[in-house]
Amino acid sequence: MSETRDPSVVDKELSEYQGKRERYAKLARLVARFLEWQACRDFAAAIWPVIHTVQHRPKSLSSLRRRLQKRPLAEFKDLAGARIIFHFRDDLDSFCRSPDRFSSWFGVDSSETFHKKIEPWTTEFGYDSYHFSVRVCPGNDFYRALRRYDAESLQGLWCEVQLRTVLQHAWAEAEHGLFYKLHPDFELNSPQKMESRRKWAMLAAHVEGLDERFVDRKQFILKLPEAKELPVSSVWSYAGNKWGDAAYVRGNTRFGYVLEHQGDPSRIIVKPEWRLFDINKAYGVGGFKQEVWGRIVEGNREFVERLHTYDTSLARVADWNSDNLTLVVQPALYSDQVVSNHPFAHNQVVPGRSATVKETAFTDNGRLKPFRESPLANTIGVACVVRTCDDRWIIGLRSERLAIDGGTWSCPVSGAVEWRERGAWDCWKILDWIGRSALLECEQELGIEVAPECFKYLGFARELRRLGKPQIFFLSICSVPRMVCQKGKFDPPGRCTPWTSRSPISRCSRRTQ
Repeated sequence: MSETRDPSVVDKELSEYQGKRERYAKLARLVARFLEWQACRDFAAAIWPVIHTVQHRPKSLSSLRRRLQKRPLAEFKDLAGARIIFHFRDDLDSFCRSPDRFSSWFGVDSSETFHKKIEPWTTEFGYDSYHFSVRVCPGNDFYRALRRYDAESLQGLWCEVQLRTVLQHAWAEAEHGLFYKLHPDFELNSPQKMESRRKWAMLAAHVEGLDERFVDRKQFILKLPEAKELPVSSVWSYAGNKWGDAAYVRGNTRFGYVLEHQGDPSRIIVKPEWRLFDINKAYGVGGFKQEVWGRIVEGNREFVERLHTYDTSLARVADWNSDNLTLVVQPALYSDQVVSNHPFAHNQVVPGRSATVKETAFTDNGRLKPFRESPLANTIGVACVVRTCDDRWIIGLRSERLAIDGGTWSCPVSGAVEWRERGAWDCWKILDWIGRSALLECEQELGIEVAPECFKYLGFARELRRLGKPQIFFLSICSVPRMVCQKGKFDPPGRCTPWTSRSPISRCSRRTQ
């Protein structure tokens, strides 16, 4: 055993750490959040659960005191700790496929310290995780994402990162709690202790086998024909993680929208606020729009080329009170929506801060911010589901040329509510203003003229995939003599021919934008 250090030196170093503990707590949180977003990028199209838990912590004073009795404070690189726990081992191995990516994210220290506790070619079984250490220093993606104050105050500090599966974590927590903490000075100096160590290794072998079997089951299920019909979503559910994205879970059902209102739309009071929304002011960053727009243009030139408009004036939800059904609207530019609610902007770091655009849309407990607190554009979208008199639904295939979700199946009628459209009817009503905007979209996109009695308000919701962008939904029941696409009229001209498995012709039905 190593010699115990001078208690007065231990107390001095412990006091030094205590003065920095809040900084280590912040570093652990920021490292965990950064890795979480990188995993989100890697598995953006996953239809299975990928991340189980994200954890971070500064080292506890009691644990550090015990360890300082043997080692000086300067040798510790785990005073801050971040941990990402994956559901499946193949996803974990994919994320850790190359130490070079961690060097790009965190600097050379991370790639030089990167290692797997147990390599697959060994015959050993026991504690297994990917480990590496992060030292805050300039010249990497993580450092550039920090606010200037955080970059200065955290520079030089170390954080240990652990990446493991749920089963590896279960074994590690049990072994750490029952074995390591209760017997920190355990030595294999007797047959009984060697037998105890061997039984822990046997449990670790079972865990590794189960990890492999879970991966096999996942791959088998994903190859089933039914799996192709599952909705593609982001990594986390709204209910399962504080930085939820594409859906929240209630029971066994995933919802892509948060419902704000159903019922009688005439009870909603629409109040105008004529002052033009200023997204730079909302973020408190003078060059927010210019910088984020520049990054989007640089990384997504095809998207920019597909935009048919840039600074059209749209209607924005500035506030919504669900108790007295009051909706406050104001004009905002289309470009504001591109740099906030659009998916291309979500992972962009806000200039001068360590937060991304996506993070600014949520509260600390993971809920969407109320409209009045959100710095996002939140311009109003309308969508109309269309059903024919012979009980068929029309499904639209979006043009490949569209900037948003081009080439995908979708609701056949959707669009943005323009601020100037209100002037055409001089009315602040959901149906008389926003409803007429949806009717206009029906005419422009499908060539359908819908009678008012066949047009119904469904509800007002916030779309999670676009960080709470407001969407107002309508239903149209129609019997239409013709439908229009780029190439002209559909045949036969005497009746509406919506898409079904027996009538693929109207797959072209949404080609007019």
